[in-house]
Amino acid sequence: MSITIPIVIAFDNNYAIPAGVSLYSMLACAKTENHNKKLFYKIYCLVDNLSLENQHQLKETLTPFSAFASVDFMDISESSHSTSSIELSVIDKIHEAFLQLNTYAKMRFSKMIMCRLFLASLFPQYDKIIMFDADTLFLNDVSESFFIPLDNYYFGAAKDFSSPKSLKHFQIEREREPRQKFSLHEHYLKEKDMKIIYENHYNVGFLIANLKLWRADNLEEQLLKLAHKKGQCVFCPEQDILTLACYQKVLILPYLYNAHPFMLNQKRFIPNKKKLSCCIFIL
Repeated sequence: MSITIPIVIAFDNNYAIPAGVSLYSMLACAKTENHNKKLFYKIYCLVDNLSLENQHQLKETLTPFSAFASVDFMDISESSHSTSSIELSVIDKIHEAFLQLNTYAKMRFSKMIMCRLFLASLFPQYDKIIMFDADTLFLNDVSESFFIPLDNYYFGAAKDFSSPKSLKHFQIEREREPRQKFSLHEHYLKEKDMKIIYENHYNVGFLIANLKLWRADNLEEQLLKLAHKKGQCVFCPEQDILTLACYQKVLILPYLYNAHPFMLNQKRFIPNKKKLSCCIFIL
């Protein structure tokens, strides 16, 4: 008997090489057994018109791990409607959510980021799933994180590092660039919303999602409504929306699961570098 660990990563042609590096590093460090049970990593690549060449190269890159891992591509592009294995309604919701964002967010990010809001619909066959960004480098086994009990938590994630000491400074720092470059002066989050993000500043670049609870609470419906209501006001779109909707039900993971490189030599973040469990956020 084996245990399947579903892994999700979303990217387009611009991030095909980083995604390959990320997945290779994950599988190179991954354990293949847990308490005498075989582990199998089912990798799903959510892509947007990814070229056949990039698909072939990524599969070839991961060939050394074919004994305990597989790779499938799921296209969320509008042109894939007739051939995609994903339900049309889910693809439409991803596009709909992305269209609600402000100019800065749509210029800086691709619509792939909004896939994170619809994991329960994208993967109805799973109750739990791991998702991480394509710019993640793994230094140790990822499987341990899959067995962390989530119980009544929507997801587990580490907090993002943020230096501002006050709510006002936090808001100024995160909004400076978009407001200067795009003259976005009309859209502001309410102070209570900014306070929630400031106090619960999660980094969803590495996420363990409790999809069973998402479905039970109709979380995706809430997330889509938030995208419509606050999409013009958020500058880290899917992260801010997830935080505003879920902050009372998030399991805070240690920085071992999502660390910036500068944290490695600071014991307040990483007490023991040898225990750095999963990944480094490298951008």
